[in-house]
Amino acid sequence: MRNKGRIVVAIGGNSLITPGAGRGNRDTHEVAREVCEELSEIAGLFGSLVVTHGNGPQVGYELIRNAQARDIIPPDGMDVNVAATQGIIGYFLQQVLGDVLEERGIDIPVSSVITQVQVKPDDSGFQNPTKPVGPFYTEVGTPPNRTPPFSPGRQLPWPGGAAHSGAPGAPPPENPQPGG
Repeated sequence: MRNKGRIVVAIGGNSLITPGAGRGNRDTHEVAREVCEELSEIAGLFGSLVVTHGNGPQVGYELIRNAQARDIIPPDGMDVNVAATQGIIGYFLQQVLGDVLEERGIDIPVSSVITQVQVKPDDSGFQNPTKPVGPFYTEVGTPPNRTPPFSPGRQLPWPGGAAHSGAPGAPPPENPQPGG
């Protein structure tokens, strides 16, 4: 017997990767299976489920791709990289959760939505970036075989001597807008 109601589950972008694997979207797709196994249990109990997710590591992968290809194709802006990773993760979760629900005989439709947020252009969050994106590095700085997606001055030291590939500004949203 299903409980009536809706439950919201937030999934961090880091929970959709295997630390140190460095496999980008392939890793996210494989880890999504584990996550969706758990989500299907919740969906089976409640009959309705809203999933929201982070995408910090995945945005970092896109920034690295942009940096590596910048001599061939102009880099995308942060907004495009965020939207692209929302779409990629939403697609993976939608496909895999749909498969898992079907395997378990649970008939719940699954869809994904890309959102857009509005922020103040002069928000102080842009001056003091704190939102880490991309892979962790074991030493502060960029590994010798990688091109940093951000200028070296934007590297974000992390506890224990590690660093992320970058830290863009992340001011709070003013007015979330579904769709684009």
